[in-house]
Amino acid sequence: MKKITFTILTLAIAIFINLPSIAQANLITNPGFETGGLTNWSQWTPGAIVADVVTGGSEGDYCAKLYFDYGSGDDGVLYQKPAIAEGQSYTFEADIMSADICDAAAYLKILFHENDGYSPIGETYYSSKLTSPNEWISFSVTAVAPVGANYAEFGLALDGMGIGTGSAQFDNCNAGPTMPVPEPNTFMLLGVGIMGLLGAARRRR
Repeated sequence: MKKITFTILTLAIAIFINLPSIAQANLITNPGFETGGLTNWSQWTPGAIVADVVTGGSEGDYCAKLYFDYGSGDDGVLYQKPAIAEGQSYTFEADIMSADICDAAAYLKILFHENDGYSPIGETYYSSKLTSPNEWISFSVTAVAPVGANYAEFGLALDGMGIGTGSAQFDNCNAGPTMPVPEPNTFMLLGVGIMGLLGAARRRR
């Protein structure tokens, strides 16, 4: 009886703890740049901005870096554009750090596209902006895909606003359907289910 009870409790706890990871797969490939390159990432880096992969990530050995190669400039973006479902809420998360950002800002963005993957639809959504240097900080942005959207552009951005200089590093990227925060009723139902399983095991004894 004790062995059955322990097995049931262990199974229930394991399932509950792993529900978020089961329900939400990362839409970003090469999310930590551990290939040592920008594999699967596209870039829009006009003017003075350069994209590269360097050592020293927030997790793992590598991270992406956007920086001004000369002078100052506007904005540059590293992005991936996976297929998504209209009407679904999506959250994009990543760690950002800068050692020398100056009059510039680093942030995350979500932009939705129609079925050709190139025609923007709706507005662009932005995370808050990193303006202080020398530590990894986690950022996120959430947006609902409008009607007609088939792709989401999840972007890592460095914006010099025409005058800024410096660089920003990005790591540990994750994008996927927004996971709802479990309500108290969820925990209550889990408890009732566990008690029911224990009761059934006791009756079989």
